[in-house]
This record gives sequence, C-alpha cells and structure tokens, in this order.
Amino acid sequence: MSSLHTNDAISSIVRLEDMGIEPYLIANSLVGSVSQRLVRTICPHCREKLKATELERQVLGKEIEYVYRGAGCHHCNQTGYKGRTAVHEIILIDKEMRRMISSHRDIDDIYAYVKKSQQLHTLKDEAVELVINGQTTMDELYKITAYSD
Repeated sequence: MSSLHTNDAISSIVRLEDMGIEPYLIANSLVGSVSQRLVRTICPHCREKLKATELERQVLGKEIEYVYRGAGCHHCNQTGYKGRTAVHEIILIDKEMRRMISSHRDIDDIYAYVKKSQQLHTLKDEAVELVINGQTTMDELYKITAYSD
C-alpha cells in the first residue's frame, strides 16, 4: 500500500476499516504502518541559541536551557530554515495486535497496547528530540502534532 491520509500510524487501521475493509482482512495482511511528516530544518548558517521559555520546557518535558531558531541569512533567503527533515512513527503488527484488530477492539485499546509493548516512539517524541538537538523549532513541532496548547 502506498499512502493513507491519517494523523498517525495507528489511525491507518481505522482508515482501512472506514474504507470498507473487513477487520479480519486488515489483521491478516497488514505487517506494519508508518506515519511521516516533514519539518523544516534550521539553517546551519544563521542558527542561534535562545533561552527556553517555561512553556517550551514544559512542552519538551526535559530540563533544557536553550532552544534554537534561524535568524535568517542569505543562505536561507532570510527564512531561518534550509531543507527539511523527516519525522517518523512506526508500528509493527504483532500477533496480539492482529487479535485486537480482528475482534474489532477500540483504537484506544490498540494504541495503549502498542505504546506499552513496542515502546512506541511517536511523531511528537521524534519532533521533540529534533527541537532539543537544534535541528528544528518549536513552531515546526506544533505544526506536526496535536499538542499545541
């Protein structure tokens, strides 16, 4: 399968059901699911360090002192960004997930199982790491996640 328009890797199961595919067929044929977003990468030529705000520290969930942004330069056409970086969320369909899908379990139950059993690294988790490492900005994190409070 090439692509489905969903918010995350788990939602592909629901999307396939919405398309009229029987749960037992999904369970027996789906091997995994990948969700991908692209975030803009901070320009390395004008990247600058800024003191993290209390809200940024709260959202990132880490004891960080700084975040980064691009100030804008001739290399990035004054945007502060140069190129893009892919952010991924990957789940593998194991025996228990097949059973849950076949028995039409609620997507929240499946999500909880995946988070627990596969140590799910979500789009948000990966984007947070990119912000902490100075590769992208909080604005880009907010764009790809539902977490923008």
